[in-house]
Amino acid sequence: MKLIKIASILSMFGFLFVANAVSVVATNDNSTNTNSTVIDLNDNATNSNSTMLDVPKGRSVISGDIDISKLPDEIHSVWIVDGGNWKGYSPHPIVNEEIKESYILLEENIPARKATMVFAMEDTQIEVVIPSEPEDVTRLYGRGLSLHGANAQNFSAYDIVCSREGDALTAAIKVMGDVPTVFAPEREVESYENFINIYENEGYFVLCEEAKEE
Repeated sequence: MKLIKIASILSMFGFLFVANAVSVVATNDNSTNTNSTVIDLNDNATNSNSTMLDVPKGRSVISGDIDISKLPDEIHSVWIVDGGNWKGYSPHPIVNEEIKESYILLEENIPARKATMVFAMEDTQIEVVIPSEPEDVTRLYGRGLSLHGANAQNFSAYDIVCSREGDALTAAIKVMGDVPTVFAPEREVESYENFINIYENEGYFVLCEEAKEE
């Protein structure tokens, strides 16, 4: 049963991104800053300086302090979940107008404790800061599907504990360039790359469900 539910979540993944609802706009090849150090999304070296993070074409989930005013034109939009509401922002005014019609326009910078869902129209880079002293936050993994930022910390998915008594972790899911990878505590999930570690600059979904005896 759990395997079926994981597959169902993954098949619905495209619908988790409200970015599907807004327009695609032209990109500007000169918009990316190439003067900063580039790190890979799996680089586990904590850095309190501004860094350029590689982001592939498609939809990805990342974590880091992000100044939305510095987003390159290759980015269609970025999204967070705040208080149960979708908030989005785009470097393109026409997209922001569409965001305001159905969602909440994001008007402040994004902290590393929030997972940022990025919709990139081309391979690009985003300037982020991986804070050396991240906010002290308590992660709550409620029943159902929730979204989290790594908050400048590296840890094992085995450390994820559902917050509600009687619930158990079904799966954790990371996404990069429209490609999901999966952690399931009791098995490997066939047809998908499986992972164990979550790195400081990644965001991730968590699926907690009521534990049932098998």
